[in-house]
Amino acid sequence: GVPLTFGVTLGRSDTGAISEKLREYGEELYLAVPLEDENVEIADGSLLTISDALNPEKLDEYLKDIDAESVQGISPLYCSRFCKNVPALRALLTALKEKNGERELTLIDADPHEESSFYQTGRIMNFRTFRAFFTAPEKHNFCSALKSFLAAGKENASRIMAVDAADADAFECVKDLRRRQAGSADFVKVSQMSVTNPFR
Repeated sequence: GVPLTFGVTLGRSDTGAISEKLREYGEELYLAVPLEDENVEIADGSLLTISDALNPEKLDEYLKDIDAESVQGISPLYCSRFCKNVPALRALLTALKEKNGERELTLIDADPHEESSFYQTGRIMNFRTFRAFFTAPEKHNFCSALKSFLAAGKENASRIMAVDAADADAFECVKDLRRRQAGSADFVKVSQMSVTNPFR
């Protein structure tokens, strides 16, 4: 089968229910954390603001759906303003570290903004942290997007591609590409992503 990590957006009305179901199935869970952004408003859930991240009680309430026993990876979502603020980032990452206890947590910086401090802050705080090229193509366009993604000339970089869980054609495409590109593309779960030996 295809190795999958299930992605869930933190703070939505269905985050808790979906996370609980994935825990029941024993699946690997990767959280996208919506953080304060200059241009984004979301209909379901809320962005963690800089001021709330610096307030321990509000930060704890925002992170209430995180279960340290089942979360393997965290990535910022949006974040153009939040990811420039190092004190807010340190407060958020400290809270995540406390929730996670001794378990290793992967931080994935998919933010394209060069001024983002997410990656550097995560590394300084001794998280397993790296950058990744990320894309989420529209349904029915997955296979062509995946082929282009794999062919892109980005050396020494991990790549993450989101797929609609109901898109059966996409999974067939991944299976086919795994067979045909076994020597050049390694499909793995978030927990198996390598910092020292990046895959394509």
